Amino acid sequence: MRSKNRLTLSCVALLACTALAGQNRLSVQMEDGEPFRLLVNEKPVSGSAQSLVIMNDIKDDTLFVKVELGNGNRYGVTFYLQQKGKPTAHKEFNNILHKEKNRLKPVFMGMYEVR
Repeated sequence: MRSKNRLTLSCVALLACTALAGQNRLSVQMEDGEPFRLLVNEKPVSGSAQSLVIMNDIKDDTLFVKVELGNGNRYGVTFYLQQKGKPTAHKEFNNILHKEKNRLKPVFMGMYEVR
């Protein structure tokens, strides 16, 4: 009976570690400092428009979001949370959004270790 409990506990611990292993953070701001909202699956990340938005606990290495500006215009933007083309974990990816005609272009500014 004890070995079954240990096995169950070990499996739960392994699953928890696996879930935490792939988490990254994304920091996004507009180049001109204009407040905006980030939406993931049509749900806002923050309650109101902000000039800097930080998303935590991201498990995917590619993230598609919509950016809503103060005038109500929405733009689709894809962020790649990878290090030299490979998935990574425990990193913060900093990006600036550059306005370019009728779209927003993410500009990678750096990646930092987070724990």
